[in-house]
Amino acid sequence: MKKLETKVIKTFGPSVLKVKIPKNIIDNINFYIDELVQDKIKSKDLSAGNKLVGDVTQEFNLESEFINKSGWYIFLASCVNKWIEFETQKKIKNFKILNSWFVRQFANEYNPTHWHGGHISGAGFLKLPSTFGEHTQKKILNM
Repeated sequence: MKKLETKVIKTFGPSVLKVKIPKNIIDNINFYIDELVQDKIKSKDLSAGNKLVGDVTQEFNLESEFINKSGWYIFLASCVNKWIEFETQKKIKNFKILNSWFVRQFANEYNPTHWHGGHISGAGFLKLPSTFGEHTQKKILNM
């Protein structure tokens, strides 16, 4: 894997590692997702919606075989290693993915504030709309 583009953000509280997902991994995941949503049986088997808090119609678990084959596992392990080293000045000895899933979120769907189990949690964005719509805040405060 080529060198990751990373940035540690620490405004207050714990830091956040911002990382650019390599294009080949994004392409692998997008292809996998596009194929999965076409397969109604597999989509039903991998549906994670009943375990997740969002008001979202398509949420699916990633299969272990895909996580390994796509480069997702190595990418996540590299990111976690870099973040742990920044925070603790130590290297991790073991890395295990407890769960990895994707959410296809469409207009008027949302994920409320929530927490995950495990030691580290993250979110990746693979496809974004060209606009997020009109801003609801019209009044600008002068301070």
